[in-house]
Amino acid sequence: MTAPNLKKAIIFLFFCSNVESKVSNTVEIALASNFSSPSSSNANPYGNYFLDGAMMALEANSKVLSLSKIEIKIKKYDYGIDDVQVKSVTDELVMTDAIAVLGYNYSSHALIAAPTLIAKKMPLITPSATATRLNEFDSYIHPTCFNNNLMGKELANLSLNTLKAKKVAIIVAADCSYCVDLSTSFTKRAKELEIDTKVFEILESEVLFDNVIVSLKKEPFDAILVPNHELTSAKIISSITKSGITLPFLGGDGWGNEGKEFFKIINDKAVKGYSITHWHQDDTSDNSTKFVKSYLKRFNKIPNDTAALAYDAMSFLIKAIIKSKVHTRIGLERTLKEQTDFNGVTGKMSFMNGKSPKKDIVILKAESGSFNYFSKSR
Repeated sequence: MTAPNLKKAIIFLFFCSNVESKVSNTVEIALASNFSSPSSSNANPYGNYFLDGAMMALEANSKVLSLSKIEIKIKKYDYGIDDVQVKSVTDELVMTDAIAVLGYNYSSHALIAAPTLIAKKMPLITPSATATRLNEFDSYIHPTCFNNNLMGKELANLSLNTLKAKKVAIIVAADCSYCVDLSTSFTKRAKELEIDTKVFEILESEVLFDNVIVSLKKEPFDAILVPNHELTSAKIISSITKSGITLPFLGGDGWGNEGKEFFKIINDKAVKGYSITHWHQDDTSDNSTKFVKSYLKRFNKIPNDTAALAYDAMSFLIKAIIKSKVHTRIGLERTLKEQTDFNGVTGKMSFMNGKSPKKDIVILKAESGSFNYFSKSR
């Protein structure tokens, strides 16, 4: 798609309330997401939760921004779900006055945008892109969530310690970078734990899994890892359970943490398993409970993990902007790389050289047709 056909960026001006002194610095931030088109692999509608969380963080930090004499100007960039459009929108936003971009919530989108952002020295703060490869970039790419490597290790540990699994089947969408990355991380840790694994490759567009089911019935597996996105995972699990297989399932953050569409597709409340997420509404920490209360009051609905991650990512970015001596892309990047820790709604983050942080991992248990808070580890 050519530039003239791109959806126009929507501009938000965020004026700090109770400004006691004249604003001396206006800083522009770009927000990039699939605002107009729902993902074909995830039930999270558009980029709405992402936008809600980010804007709430701006409001929550209004006083400290005012005291720092900083005004934040937001431009919203919509790339739908087309990879070509992701590249086109990225080419557009790097030519603006924005000193940073918040967004690219899926790993595939962040990986497409990263080379262009790095070339133009534009820092990216991504709330939820978990691709391990994002850590291979030396500068300008800053995830504020744990990555697939950490998630795969935790799932393997869960397999051994909770499920006592000795042999795990892995059904992975070979055309999905997130899925393959998570599968690889799990397999590596499973080998260290002496867990046998067998990988079955599918495509995200597949709807029939008869060959996989036949193979699953021939071998004595203890659990099944489905490291794919929510809707794909639900289709796979639905087919397997309907065939009479009752093994426990394992999944990553791609399963989401609400489960409405997930369990609607499965239509089997007897399904049991565990998945990993970044945050859950039942987290009882002070930051989490305050966030849920504020979000519910403003939007009349319970937030999901996307909203919480966006809130933390924007708050982290604002903290760096306030600390920066020079409000330029290079100046902000220097500050971002110096950040070592941040305590947010989704827990405490420990950073090193701007890479994906070590942080809390929430484990959910799938039972009775819903995802329920099970435990938290670090």
